[in-house]
Amino acid sequence: MNEAMASSTETIPGSPLLRAADGLKELIRQEGWPVGRRLPSEEAIAAQLDVSRSTLRKALDAIERDGWVRRERNRGCVVARDPKLANPLTSRTILVVNDSPESANLGTSDDGAAAGVQHGMVEAAGARKHGLLFVALDAIDAAMQRRLLEDVPAGVALLCWRPRSVRAAKLAESFSRRNVPVAAFGMDECPEAVACYDRVVSDHESGMAQLLEHLARAGRRRILRLWTPSPDTPWIAAHERAFASLAGPLGLEAFPPVHVASLPDRLADDRGVFEQRARVMAGYIAENIRGGRTPDAIMVGTDCETFPVAAACRMLGLAPGEDVLITGYDNYWHAAFERRFEPSLPFASVDKRNAEIGAEMIRLLSGRIADGNQASPRLSRIEQVAVEVNYRQNGARGVRA
Repeated sequence: MNEAMASSTETIPGSPLLRAADGLKELIRQEGWPVGRRLPSEEAIAAQLDVSRSTLRKALDAIERDGWVRRERNRGCVVARDPKLANPLTSRTILVVNDSPESANLGTSDDGAAAGVQHGMVEAAGARKHGLLFVALDAIDAAMQRRLLEDVPAGVALLCWRPRSVRAAKLAESFSRRNVPVAAFGMDECPEAVACYDRVVSDHESGMAQLLEHLARAGRRRILRLWTPSPDTPWIAAHERAFASLAGPLGLEAFPPVHVASLPDRLADDRGVFEQRARVMAGYIAENIRGGRTPDAIMVGTDCETFPVAAACRMLGLAPGEDVLITGYDNYWHAAFERRFEPSLPFASVDKRNAEIGAEMIRLLSGRIADGNQASPRLSRIEQVAVEVNYRQNGARGVRA
């Protein structure tokens, strides 16, 4: 097999050649064989790895190209690389793996939450003299994963925005098995997979509770929740738990939560799409205006949705900010392009303190790096903060409630 064909075969997950090559490297690591140590016979290694001798020879060719072994006359294959020596370029570098491709590149993302987390990481890492390497999870194929594992980063930070990041959990497990410190953000639906490393979570219940208390202080009790994500999305489920726990104490009327389906995708600078979104929202709001029970507040899942909801209220003869107060989430209303089409600002939003999330991940990893990854797994919960927005000043950034 020529080198090009071998490289292609190596990248096929689960192929016998890939398993044999990985098995050989792991054997060298586990046995701690020094440079110059002669490998056991092909027959013995093939039996130990449960592969054919022809596959083993191809695997030896592959790891020889990677510099793990070399062939010497009259001796056969000997170890050429000390597995205990970390790559000096990565020994102080934290690998940041982002499962959202559009958010993976620092400084190029339109995602305010992702950018906030990443900038928090940069500041905290700089203060601790760690480098950061940002990689999109979807860009990590089998060959890249092997190389990342071989280079032994100082730690791994996983940013998991997708609800079910099974692949991210498997990647974390691979690093954990090699005693590389791991900290993860998200992965709410993979609790069994994250029992062996640190997690940082955003406390959505605290943010929702503060919004509800803020609305109650403003005299609003008939609160309609319009959720565009699926009801079983972890953060929406957290919002609903907070509502259920406070509905009685705050005297809230029982409007059922509404899942907004088939909402047109956002499209920057397109008034037509904005108006379509507003009409869809108006339909859902109209369905909940019955028998004189008009909502006096509407909650949505993100700040960008407050603007089409405000436009929808106008279509129904309701004045945003007067007849109905509208709350958002994420505290990036000032950057939403929808402001060009609707002047009303949200009554309040929630600052998820994304920079603090990123900084906390680096703090946890730095501590593990310093103590040799000895501490028990930790869960760090970042409390959110409600932010009041000034209706009268479009340039206002809000003040803490």
